[in-house]
Amino acid sequence: MTLNWNLASTSWDSDEYDALQDVIRSGFFSMGTKTEEFEKKFADWAGRKFAVMVNSGSSANLVAASALRYIRDSDAIPDSKGLLGEVIVPAVSWSTTFFPFFQNRYKLVFVDVDKETFNIDVKSIKEAITPRTVGICGVNLLGSSANWTEIKRLATVNGLWTMEDNCESMGSFSTDGKSGTFGDLSTFSFFYSHHICTMEGGMIVCDDENLYTALRSLRAHGWAREVPIENKFLGTERSSKWSENFRFYLPGFNVRPLELSAAIGIKQLDKFEEILRVRRSNAQILKASLSNIETNWKLQSSDIGSSWFTFGFVNTHPEYGHNYRNKLIEIFEESGVQSRPIVAGDFTTNPVFKWLDAEVPFNLPGARLVDDCGVMIGNHHYDLSEQIQLLPDLLLRSERI
Repeated sequence: MTLNWNLASTSWDSDEYDALQDVIRSGFFSMGTKTEEFEKKFADWAGRKFAVMVNSGSSANLVAASALRYIRDSDAIPDSKGLLGEVIVPAVSWSTTFFPFFQNRYKLVFVDVDKETFNIDVKSIKEAITPRTVGICGVNLLGSSANWTEIKRLATVNGLWTMEDNCESMGSFSTDGKSGTFGDLSTFSFFYSHHICTMEGGMIVCDDENLYTALRSLRAHGWAREVPIENKFLGTERSSKWSENFRFYLPGFNVRPLELSAAIGIKQLDKFEEILRVRRSNAQILKASLSNIETNWKLQSSDIGSSWFTFGFVNTHPEYGHNYRNKLIEIFEESGVQSRPIVAGDFTTNPVFKWLDAEVPFNLPGARLVDDCGVMIGNHHYDLSEQIQLLPDLLLRSERI
C-alpha cells in the first residue's frame, strides 16, 4: 500500500490566490503597505513590540546576527584572527543557523543536544562559556521549545545576548512561555514546508528599539530610508530627508520581501490556529499508536506545547540503531513515505565545517545519535490518522533484519 505521506504540502486555498491577484492588480510588488500590515499583525500575534519581514528565514538569521554585531558587540575588540567573540550553538540545526555568525566574524562553539528533545543541552552551554563568549543561539527544533529559562539565566549571569532561531517552531509554548518571545532577537521562517507559507519569507521580532532600527537598515542596503528620523541608534542630528534616502549607515543587504509574500502571510496568519490544532491532533494520534508497540524507535520528546513541525525519530538500539535507520529509509521509500535526516544531522560532520571559524570543545553523543540513527517525516495541516495507523508496522519491520 502506498501511503502518499509527503514531507510538505500546501495550505493555500482561494484566499491566498485572491490575495496574490490583489497585489498584481495594484502593480506594486516590492516591500510596501502589505509588508507593513503583516509586520504589525505578526508583532501583535507574537507578543513583541517590533517585527521586520525579510525574504526568507535564512535572511532573518543573517540580519539578526548582523544587528547583534553592530548593536550589542559594536565595541568588541577582535582577537588575533579578527574574531569578535564566541557564540554557542547546538550541533543539530540548519546551515543558516550557523553561517550568519561566521559571516559576521564570530567563532562558533558547537555543543551537544539532548538525546530525547534534540534541543541544545543546557549543561553543555554552561561548560562551554569562556571569557570570549558573547552570545548564545538557541534553536527550537521541530516544533519543540528549548529550555529557555536556563538559557536566559546563563545569558544574564554571564552578560550574554541571546538569539532564538524559531524557524521550525512557530506557535509552540512551554512552561517558559511562548516561543519567539525568548531571544533578544527571535526569527521565523515561512518557507513552503513550515507552519505558514508565504512562498519565501521570514520574520525577526524583538523589543529593543535600537535592534529594530538596525534590522530595518540592514534589511535594505544599510541605508536610513526605512529608519525614522527620531531614533537612538542613528541619532537625530541627520541631514535632510532628501539626502537621507541615499545615505548608508551599516554594511547591509538587500533581503526585502515581496508584497506578494506579505499579502499571503496575512491570510495564512488568520488560519494559523486551525493549522496548529490539526498538527497537534496528528501528534497525539501518533503518540497513541506508538504506545502499544515494543520498539527501539523513539519519537522526539516534547511537551503539550509543541507545534509539531515534523515527526523526528531516533533508533536507540546501542548496536544496530544505525542499521535499523537505514532499513527504515528503504521501507519508507517502498511505502510512499518521504523521509529525510533530522534537519542537517550533526552539522560538525559536514564538509563545510573546514571553512568555519569553529570549535567543538566536547563530545557530541546526542548529535551523533540524531545523525546516525535519526529520521524525519512530515506533519501537515490535514488529518493523517489513516497514514499514522500503518506507521507502527513499518517501524517494527525495520528492526527485523
